[in-house]
Amino acid sequence: MKMSKDCKFLIIYSAIGVGLSLLSLLFLFLNIYEISMTLAISYFCNFFTFLIMIKSNKELGKDGNFKTGEFTGLSILRFCLIGLSVLIPALIVKFTGDTTNNYRFLYVLISLISFATVIGLFGVHSRGE
Repeated sequence: MKMSKDCKFLIIYSAIGVGLSLLSLLFLFLNIYEISMTLAISYFCNFFTFLIMIKSNKELGKDGNFKTGEFTGLSILRFCLIGLSVLIPALIVKFTGDTTNNYRFLYVLISLISFATVIGLFGVHSRGE
């Protein structure tokens, strides 16, 4: 049984996300839950971003260009998903936990790891085509 290239890259992204999320559970021993929560939410949201990027890469018109409305709609959807992958952890950190420690908000920057993974894997995926 041969898997498609898209399926392989989605499995690789999922494995990286699950692996880093499980590895971040070690921070629970230090009472730092924000890292695990941020990674899990951002990898979940950016999974759909990666899926949209892979699928939209194949949907070209007859002339080899994207349809303007479709491209704009998919770009807005990707932007919203990426925004949610940062906004949801930031809101959870804001309204929960220790309110005197403002350095907790730096943990939200960890959500950029999942975005960098999406960009890196998409670059490797597109290079082969």
